Amino acid sequence: MVRRSTWLLLAALAVSILGYLAWQRSAETGSDIQPESPPEFVWSVLAEDVRAVRVVDLVAGRVFVVRREAETGWRMVAPAIAEADAGRVEAAVAGVLSPSIRQSLPESDDLAAYGLAPAAYRVSLFLSDGTVKSIDVGSLDPTGSVYYVQAPGDPRILMITRFSLEDLLGLVAEPPLVEPTATPMDGTVVP
Repeated sequence: MVRRSTWLLLAALAVSILGYLAWQRSAETGSDIQPESPPEFVWSVLAEDVRAVRVVDLVAGRVFVVRREAETGWRMVAPAIAEADAGRVEAAVAGVLSPSIRQSLPESDDLAAYGLAPAAYRVSLFLSDGTVKSIDVGSLDPTGSVYYVQAPGDPRILMITRFSLEDLLGLVAEPPLVEPTATPMDGTVVP
């Protein structure tokens, strides 16, 4: 006579085998899943290749321009000529070195629906090889997470994350001026 514990052991073994076979079958069907395609970028440039940045607020008519100079670093050219806060400029430029396309929409006759007729901003990067990379920036999407943009020569409407552009666009309203430092006086008073 077979003991009760033997029957329980055989049942556990059968359940284990069935579980293993089910797992193998699900692994085979999972291999049909295609890997996610690599992200697409509007452009991809190196930080050291950027010689100047221009942001034009096409609605308010304001312009912001900074230029990288070998001796002094980032220098603001517009709206005023002054030394620029290199940290703020570098952080803002970093977001647009390789703006990732979250989604692209086909060509549309109604660009106004995306804030692109006319665009709100035009962002241009001037590179050391003489080329210029530009995009027109429209409005935010209904969720507020991406901007609608369009690159010259590309009829598609591209959706770029808000955080890639926001720091750079903010420099138009609040230019990155270097705060002057107070010079300490030596304590002697000249009458």
